Amino acid sequence: MTSMAKMSKGTRAGTRYKLQRKPRSRGLTKITM
Repeated sequence: MTSMAKMSKGTRAGTRYKLQRKPRSRGLTKITM
């Protein structure tokens, strides 16, 4: 779980995964996209 979060932290897929866990950061998807 730690290695995955570290790798996804710098990848776009990581941002999407974070959004799925925290639907509150929906605005982040628009900024990353």
